[in-house]
This record gives sequence, structure tokens and C-alpha cells, in this order.
Amino acid sequence: MKYKIQTFSKNLLKDFLKSNLHLGSPKSEVQNNMNKLLYGFRNNISILNLNHTFVSLQRFFMLVHNLRSTNQHILFLGFPVWLTHQWKKLETKSNGVYKFFNDDLDLAYIGKHSKKIGVIFIFNSQLPNISKIVHFSKEFNIPLSGFASSTSNLYDFPIFGNFKSKKSLLLFYHFLLNTLK
Repeated sequence: MKYKIQTFSKNLLKDFLKSNLHLGSPKSEVQNNMNKLLYGFRNNISILNLNHTFVSLQRFFMLVHNLRSTNQHILFLGFPVWLTHQWKKLETKSNGVYKFFNDDLDLAYIGKHSKKIGVIFIFNSQLPNISKIVHFSKEFNIPLSGFASSTSNLYDFPIFGNFKSKKSLLLFYHFLLNTLK
């Protein structure tokens, strides 16, 4: 089967490049199963194939759209504190469908609201209680999503890209904002 190249606008490609979305992990952190997602390496930093980033973002936002139409909640965990104002704005604008928690999520919340949670999105895979979150997601059959630049085995819906920079997180914020229009 031939690999079908996704097309996206020049403006979107410029936004991807300006936000450094194409920069991955250092070469030493890249696992062999990620090689198919890379263009290669430059200065020992992996360069991600933006086609995969585009497809994974498209897939995630299709999931978000479907969940919003069924009024299921989307939990966003471990978001950067410097974006608190923007996330709270999104939470309000989504009429509570988007729920943002820094790292203070009471895990009982997941169990109590498991029927209403459509997906758990993890900004920071280094959260102190990440293993418990993964356990709860499997126990209650809630898919996990998040940013992956060197490993993808944690997530059911990984988004491949560098989301460590402020520019790339702001780009993701604007994508989420556009889903509410």
C-alpha cells in the first residue's frame, strides 16, 4: 500500500515550522519504533515528519469534535502554569466540556465521572501520579492522548510533535479554541 501524503496549507506549514513543532527529542532518547516518524537528525536532535504531526492532530481534533457532540468531558492534565489564563478561558467557553487540571487532580474524580469522560489528555508525561492515571484510564476504558516526541506507547491517541516550546503550546491552544467556534 502506498503512503498517501496529506496536504495542508502553506500557512499551516509555516505555523508548524515557526513553533518548532518539527523538533523532536535528542538522538539518545529516540526509540527504534519512532524512526518511521522522523525525517532524520540534525545536530543530534530528531526532526519529525510533519505529515505524521498533521495526521495525529487531525485525528485528535476529530475525536474532540465527536466527544463535544456527545457532551463528554475532555480532561487536560499537567498543563503549563503560565497558560492558566488561556486554559480557564477555554474551559469557560466550552461550557465545562474541557476540564483543565495542573497536577492537582484528585484521582477519585476520574472514577466518579468516568461515564462522562471521553478522553484524558496529558500535557506532561512526568506527572507524579502518571502510573495511577494510566491505571484508571484502563480500568474505566478511557483513552489517553498526549504529546509524544520520543515514545508513543503511553497514549492511545499520540500527537507527534515538539510541544515543549511556548510557541507550539500556543499553537495547540489556538487549535483547541478553533474547535469551539
